[in-house]
Order: sequence, then structure tokens, then C-alpha cells
Amino acid sequence: MPEPPLPERFQALEELARTECEVLLRARDRLLQREVVISRPGLSTSAPADPRELERSLRQARALARVAHPGVVRLLDVIETAAGPLLVMEPVAGETLAERLAREGRLEPESVRKLGVSLCEALEAVHAVGVVHRGISAANIVLRTDGTPCLSGFTFAKFGAGELAMPGTTFIYDRRREKGAPAEARTLPPHPAPEQIGGQTADARSDLFGLGWVLYECLTGEEPYPRDRDPEHWDAPVDPRQLAPAALPALADAILKCLRTSPLKRFASAKDLREALEVGASATAAIAVGAGAARGRRKRVTAVAGAALLLVGGGAYLALGPGSRGVGAVLGAGSRESTRGVDPTRRGPLDPGNPFSGKVYENLWAVVIGINQYEKWPALSYAVPDALAVKELLISSFGFHADHVLELIDRDATVANIRHVLGDELHQRTQSQDGVMVFFAGHGQTAKLPGGGDMGYLVPVDGSAEENEYYSTLLPMSSVREISSLIPAKHVFFAIDACYSGLAATSERRMVEETKLMLWQHAQLRSRQILTAGGKGEPVIEKPEWGHSAFTYKLLEGLGKGMADSDQDGVITSTEIANYIKASVPGFSDHRQMPQFKSLSNDSEADFIFIRPEAAAVEASKSGTAETKK
Repeated sequence: MPEPPLPERFQALEELARTECEVLLRARDRLLQREVVISRPGLSTSAPADPRELERSLRQARALARVAHPGVVRLLDVIETAAGPLLVMEPVAGETLAERLAREGRLEPESVRKLGVSLCEALEAVHAVGVVHRGISAANIVLRTDGTPCLSGFTFAKFGAGELAMPGTTFIYDRRREKGAPAEARTLPPHPAPEQIGGQTADARSDLFGLGWVLYECLTGEEPYPRDRDPEHWDAPVDPRQLAPAALPALADAILKCLRTSPLKRFASAKDLREALEVGASATAAIAVGAGAARGRRKRVTAVAGAALLLVGGGAYLALGPGSRGVGAVLGAGSRESTRGVDPTRRGPLDPGNPFSGKVYENLWAVVIGINQYEKWPALSYAVPDALAVKELLISSFGFHADHVLELIDRDATVANIRHVLGDELHQRTQSQDGVMVFFAGHGQTAKLPGGGDMGYLVPVDGSAEENEYYSTLLPMSSVREISSLIPAKHVFFAIDACYSGLAATSERRMVEETKLMLWQHAQLRSRQILTAGGKGEPVIEKPEWGHSAFTYKLLEGLGKGMADSDQDGVITSTEIANYIKASVPGFSDHRQMPQFKSLSNDSEADFIFIRPEAAAVEASKSGTAETKK
């Protein structure tokens, strides 16, 4: 059937592009007397609109509505029609990067570097609001007449809060599907990251893979990987310096790091990539000066040591006046600091005379691990949704910056990767005043020790089911304890949604009520704690009506709804969440699970501290009122 006409308000001038996903039109807005670009769902001329195509348009609208940055195309309006939403966007004068490359073949190395820096800045704005583009390509980058890039094409965008219902949390991508496969499997971005091809979760690092692909094309005129072969058969890309000898090592190395097939080996964030490319600017300037070839261009000066100090995530602060029971939070995100009802200048150390002032954590970090599809163990249904829900809660409600939440899902959660992230990444990236939470959802196993007693194990995705291979292929709790001692952060809290005994713990945690002075003391001392879903022989209970396991359901309820905050002071300590889970999970699981809470070290009885921002703003306001009355 013919495509429905545009609303009378618009006059179609030209069809700019047509794909399975969308139709782009240049049009005139008769009402406001201006030219616009309209995107509508890709519609077949012989079939009604596919609901999945309509949902893609809505995803694009929601993505664009959240981002305000000159390097990202601006959404002007969304108009509902019978055929689906029409996205009215600001036109960007220029040509696409794909058109430029088709005409020129490749770009000069310094132009590639500057392009990369600008696109990183755009991606920082995109990722900061919880959006992942998932479809970066040269065709989705418009070069304005002044040469600056503008990122568009959010057709495959993915969200955090509110969008967790998307199947598999990423689109399905499988070249081996039969011809009768649904449109969702056939409608694909130009060059998705390997984790997207495998149906795994796409995050900010997936966008860096796409950006790395684009920069490689710009620098060499070639594609880094063959599009017609699966990633398991990819060879390493040719070093860009072999194809573009003028490229400096910093630029080539940064591009190659983006193109690593494992997201764990790429840059952690667009900010990290931008800083690596800006270091390349310093090298370029030094070479130019040394050769007497300064060209009068404006230079970007990069303080490398200072840039390293900017690698920070969410910082949590206690910031209330004397006599107030509540706790305020200032949540920083790298250089983009945001405040939630609390004076951001109050950054001093904690004061025993006024316990609720100053900073609790310099940075907050988390590792979330979820495994449904085991290689040699029975599959689980809700471990991955559990891990992703915890990740989203930490980012949206407790000030964890997205770049500081490291994720290992299904096939990425190998024993080697888990050891690398916990033992290497956290060891290198955290500092002495940081807080770390580790969440694991998957199988746990218990084995008898020859001298008596038990040893508990976490089962990675590639773990063996043969007992004589447990130690080499699973993660023994003795190793977890050792790894925790390597992490510089003062507080490390493990929440393990698995049942086993043999925790390698030093003592049962005492359940004591917090006081203000205790909270101040906790913020100063080191601690290593572990909360598990149950003990040896106890099953992990999960039900479809919950959408989670019993343990994670109560964890999300206790933290997200504040039900674990027993004294409603705006702070949830690890002891409070453990009290809540130990009291609620047994009855919730028909007494088939008995959670355990223990210490992994002899450091102290200190607690990990979660600060609830919504309570922080209220309590900070009360504090300010009290101060004014004085």
C-alpha cells in the first residue's frame, strides 16, 4: 500500500535516504516557515507498518530528547500519526562523512584525530544521560560546512532506566539466520561490535568500537574487519601506520584499542578515548615545533597528569548541618558535576564534631556479573536481568557513574575476565578513599576440603562441572578474599546471588544499629564484606512473576524503595541491607534460602554506605532551614 502523506503542516521537498529502519525527508514546516528534516519509520509499500519499526522511531525520539549538545542532531518535535511517530529534526547543513570518504578516500591524520576528539565529546553527552547509540557509522555523521561533526542516526539507541524491557537488552544480530527470520534480526547497523553480534549487552564501549571503526576508515581508507565473517574468525586489524605512515603512534594505538574484540580491553569511556587522542595533539605540536613547521593553528594544551586525575566517577558526600538526622549527597560524574540539593563546595574531610559533613567516597565503583547461558552448567533465567537491574539502580539512584560500573554478562563472564576485572582493573583504577560494590548472579558450588570443612566457589560461564577441575576453572572464595585485599578502596561490598558454603570469611558480621558517630567512623576505616543468597544445598529461588531471584528482588526493594533504611535517615549501610535481606528472603523463598552476611577480612566492622539522593535533598533543605533560623 502507498505510504501515508505527511501532515498538512509539512511540505515534502526531497527524500534524503531510505532504509529498512527509516525514511529521511527534507521538508518545509509551513507553520513556522522553516526547513526541517523528518524521520519516519521504514514502511513497506506492500505491508502494514511493523510494530518493531515504530518502536525504533520512538527509541530514536527518546534518545534525541535526552541529549543537548552541539555535536548531536537536535530534535524539534515528535508528531504521532497512524503510521507511527514522525521525528522533526533540525537540518544540518553539510555532507555525511561517508560522502566525504567516497570522494576523498581518506583524511589527513590530524583531521582524523580532531574528528575523533569532537565525536568523543558528543558521545560523552550521549552516554551521560544513559543512552547508547549502537549504530555509529560514517553515514550517521554529518560534517557541517565549518568542518565540525554532528552525530545522528539514533535508530538503534538503547536506554538505561525505563528501557530494560527490550528483549535481551540489545538487538538480535545473527548472520546465520534463515531468510524467514523476523525483521528485528535482519535490520542491522552497519558494523556492530562483536558483543552486539553475539546478542550480548551493548554499552558505552560498544559505541567506542563503532567510533574506532569510523576513525580507522578515515585514516586508512580501508575497513578494519571483514563484514561478511563472524568475529570469531576475525584477524587483528592491520596496523593503521602501515596504511597511513604519517599517523602518529598515539592515534593509531587509540584506534586499535577501540577495535579490540573484547569490550574489557577497550577504553572504558569516551572521555578516556578523548584524553588519549588529546595526548596525540601534544605529540603533533611537539613534532611541528621541532621541525620548524608551525602552521599557526590553534593548539589544544593537555595537562596529562591533570587528565589522569579526572578519571573519576560518582563521589558521595555526607553534607548536613549539626543536629540533622538525615544525610545529603553530592554526586559527581567526572568533570560533569551535578548536585542534588546540597552545596557542592562542601568538600572538606569528615569532622568528628560534625559527623555529617564532607565526603564519604572519592569515587564509587561497581562490577556487575550475570550469567544465564552457561557452557557446562544448567542455564538460568534471571541472572542477567538481575545484574542489569542492579547496575541501573546504582547508576540512577546512588550516584555511581556509568563509566565506573564494569559489566560482565554471559560469555564475557569467564574466569579469566572475572579475575582480570576484580584483580587487575579495580587494583589499578580505584583509590584509597573509594567505595566498591561487586554483584554476582549465577551458580555457586560447594566442595569438601580434605582436612574437613567446605570451600565455596563462584561458577564462571566457562567453569567445569568436574569436581577435580573446580579450583582451576571456578573462582574459589579464598581467591575472592585475596583479590579483595588487592583492591585499594577502603570499602568493598560483595553481594552474591548464589548459594554455597565455605565463604573463606573471617567472622559473622554483627548486626548493630548505626549512630552518627559510627557512620563517621565507618567512613574512615577499611572493610571487606560479603552478603550471599544462601548456604550449601540451598537453591536460588527465581519466579517469572518476580522477574528476578528472591535475593535480588529483595535487594532491589531494600535499596531502590528504601525499605532497608530502618531509621529513614537517608543512608543505607551494608548492615541495614543485610538485616533486611536476612529477615525477608527466608519467608519470600518459602524458607529455602537463608542469606549469610560475613566479613572477608579482619580490617574493621565498618560498613559500605549507600546514600539515597532523594532523601539527601530533603534533609539538606531541612538543614539549611535550621541554620537560617539560628
